[in-house]
Amino acid sequence: MSKRDRIDDIVLPMPTLDPLESDGPTRAGQEAVTEEVARQRQIFERYLRVADGSEGEPDILVTEVERARTEMREAEERMRLLIAYGREFISPQLYR
Repeated sequence: MSKRDRIDDIVLPMPTLDPLESDGPTRAGQEAVTEEVARQRQIFERYLRVADGSEGEPDILVTEVERARTEMREAEERMRLLIAYGREFISPQLYR
């Protein structure tokens, strides 16, 4: 039995192409998205492998969970600011 690579489990999932979408523009768009995700996966995987090889660093899974939590909190803060802006400064109808 082969050992699973934990980094492969962490990286972004690859999108699947819909075989029913056969028209050119839709297919080209799907392929472009797939290529971009593949590029992001390679960059992210390199980052994880470098971080995993560092001595004295915490576990990469824990690090990524903390990073995702930080990104989530930043997004929530941005949403609160946008809602506050919408309530105060948008006219003639205020957002509730």
